[in-house]
Amino acid sequence: AKSAGSSMKLIRHSESQGNWARATLATTLFLSLCVLLLGGHFFAYQNVLKSQQARAKSLAGVRSSLSNEIISQSEQDYMKLNPVYTRCSKKADISSFKHKALVSCGDVHELTSCSEPCTAALQSYADATGCCWETVMQGYETIDSQVALAWRNWQGTAAGKCGVSFHPASCGSSMGEKSYSDLSDTVHRLLDAAHGNQNALQAIGHTVARGAYADPNGPAALAAPPASALHHRTPPAR
Repeated sequence: AKSAGSSMKLIRHSESQGNWARATLATTLFLSLCVLLLGGHFFAYQNVLKSQQARAKSLAGVRSSLSNEIISQSEQDYMKLNPVYTRCSKKADISSFKHKALVSCGDVHELTSCSEPCTAALQSYADATGCCWETVMQGYETIDSQVALAWRNWQGTAAGKCGVSFHPASCGSSMGEKSYSDLSDTVHRLLDAAHGNQNALQAIGHTVARGAYADPNGPAALAAPPASALHHRTPPAR
């Protein structure tokens, strides 16, 4: 009887261990399956994410290209009405200057102060560009206000950290060159004055021919000698 009881206990213990082993195996298989499924989803998510990033980059490139085309067209339209900007944009050559500024100074917004070579390079450009800097900046405000604001911020930072000063006035008005406009106005004023003087001389000539000259200081007139005095002159007394 004792032997039979011991055998039963061993059988039950073996069955219990077998059940535990089967449960452990089932759990392991389940977890492995979950890992595989999650891993598959993770890799699929990564692929989708990479695809979306590539698509976003492509769309950004398209938007940038379209934006550049729009800006270029806007600039061309602005140039047609502003010959001064056309000349100054070539002189300022902002694209080339941007590269030189990055090489000489880096990002001025990140600097505490500017080195001497950096300051010298920026000030040399500012002096050489002269009034064309302001002309180009005013043009940018019309063509693309965001670009203009970015350059204005850069200009303020360069002035504060590097002590660089750009010419404060533009080279000309929005529809023509200032020096030419000033000269044209002067010429027009001189022509008007000459025309007025010519008219005044002609009026005086006509008035004298009629025998009287009107005094501009009053209504009185300077009378011409009477006709009788021209023909009947009294001889001087001896």
